[in-house]
Amino acid sequence: MIESRYREPLEYDDFCAEVRLSRCHLCNIFSQAVGMPPAAYLNHVRLEAATALLSCGNKNIAEIACDCGISDANYFSRIFRKRYGIPPSQYGQRDTLG
Repeated sequence: MIESRYREPLEYDDFCAEVRLSRCHLCNIFSQAVGMPPAAYLNHVRLEAATALLSCGNKNIAEIACDCGISDANYFSRIFRKRYGIPPSQYGQRDTLG
């Protein structure tokens, strides 16, 4: 579900309805299987998709964030920097940075 619908505004209620589990039970099972809760994994998938789009270099940060299912470009930039250690604006330039 996450890999195919990460561009959509997914919430825990969506995950729970899909697998017919309570939020607590879903988080426990998902975390044991994947190593992180569903929301963290969703952001992981979204950021992986963003790196591919940033490498192309033909869209701005807000467009890429939106294409990856994150409506707030500032939030996208924050979580991107936290994960990769650089802002998304520098990601495509990382090979040319000295």
